[in-house]
Amino acid sequence: MSSLRNSVQRRSHRERAQPLERERLGLLEKKKDYQKRAKDYNKKKAVLKSLRQKAADRNEDEFYFGMMSRKGPGASITRGKAFTGNVDGDRGNKAMDVDTVRLLKTQDLGYVRTMRNVAAREVRELEERFIQAGGAELDEDEDDSDDDMDPRGSRRWNEQRTKTKRCGI
Repeated sequence: MSSLRNSVQRRSHRERAQPLERERLGLLEKKKDYQKRAKDYNKKKAVLKSLRQKAADRNEDEFYFGMMSRKGPGASITRGKAFTGNVDGDRGNKAMDVDTVRLLKTQDLGYVRTMRNVAAREVRELEERFIQAGGAELDEDEDDSDDDMDPRGSRRWNEQRTKTKRCGI
């Protein structure tokens, strides 16, 4: 008789969903979710309480050699590196002075300029090769606008500049 009762299909009891007007607040918290969250909260609270108790019970006169190079928050030791939360120490990086930073920035700027000039030279050579191979002439308006943008090394721009110098402009 009991096996027959167990074999009959039973209705599955589903959990209640979040009401439509409260959907913006996310999923509805069920009892098991609350229990898990409460247990985690209480466990963290207990850990913090024990850490506070250890900090209150510690001996101020206790000495370890690691204390020579560290100063913690609110420590009576004023020498040493500031406590950052890492025990492994700093990575040895030193702050650079202003002159060094300026030098590095100008070197970076010089590199960017050099690479821009290399790319412009490649474009010019490809245009010349295209024209020599019998390709169509480049549009003059488009070519003039390119020369205005990159005056260095441009033959047409240099010719225009010498003409304006002769005229006294």
